[in-house]
Amino acid sequence: MKNRQKIRNFTPFLGLLSIIIITSLKIDPFGFSKYGLEPRDIFVIILIPAMIYLGNIYCGWFCFGGMMQKVIYKIGTKIFGKEKQKKLEVPEHIHNKLKYMRYIILIMWVISIILSAFGIIDPSVSKYIKVTLMGILSVITLPFALFTERILCRYFCINGAIYGLFNKIGIKRIIRNNSCVSCKKCDKVCPVNVEVSTQRKVTDLHCINCYKCVDDCPVPTALNIEIPVKIIS
Repeated sequence: MKNRQKIRNFTPFLGLLSIIIITSLKIDPFGFSKYGLEPRDIFVIILIPAMIYLGNIYCGWFCFGGMMQKVIYKIGTKIFGKEKQKKLEVPEHIHNKLKYMRYIILIMWVISIILSAFGIIDPSVSKYIKVTLMGILSVITLPFALFTERILCRYFCINGAIYGLFNKIGIKRIIRNNSCVSCKKCDKVCPVNVEVSTQRKVTDLHCINCYKCVDDCPVPTALNIEIPVKIIS
């Protein structure tokens, strides 16, 4: 379904529009903005029913920042060519360590909220971690986005770390069936470096459910989006 990927080029603008509307309406549930709750988080709250069913669809379909990283990566492809770009990508051994960084930041944020709730630290510390620190990391990683697709999403995005938890409870998942020929094309096209070819049911916390692996698979029945019943043994 190549049309699905074409649709994904436009849906992030809906995410951006929702942020603009929520910001303009000054929606602030329970005053949580002082801890770093952002307009995008409120939009995700609206998406919760869909995310319980499909997993983390915000990052793959509605995140404007993710789309901008995709654009920067494509510019990098034009400038350097695919072969050189691949050589400059974050090496696998570093990737395997860095991918946990966003969870460390998430834990720091949760701890800061608990400490501020007890009056030990100021709530502004929580907001700094979730908003200001993310902004700083976005700027720092920007040049590297030319070589590594969605680099901020992969390693540092606290929002992606939170939303990715829905992949563990999502009812409808990407399933690898018996017709898989282990060509590993799904791994190569994944924008966040998930090893789809090694999973029976894709519940990886980093998966953004963009379904590019499904749409680019050369064997039409090898990867499907379905409610798990029978999976490859």
